[in-house]
Amino acid sequence: MNKNKGFALVEMLVALVIIMLLAYLYMKFAFKDAAGVSPETRKALAENGIKTNRPDSIVQHAQETVDKFNKVTEKTQKQYDENK
Repeated sequence: MNKNKGFALVEMLVALVIIMLLAYLYMKFAFKDAAGVSPETRKALAENGIKTNRPDSIVQHAQETVDKFNKVTEKTQKQYDENK
């Protein structure tokens, strides 16, 4: 009589699927709020016209801010170069 004391491949795959499903559910609910900000921060961002319900809107606002800064910097650099 051959008694295996290990786990069968099917048992291991079932366990792996269950672990992956639990990990997926955890990630889905743990990171439901993509912005991950406190209510106070959310209120301050909303007052400045930044929507926090979608992470791409935050990124877009940051990109627009950087673009404005770059334009001002370029303008200042041109003025500096002209005054040299």
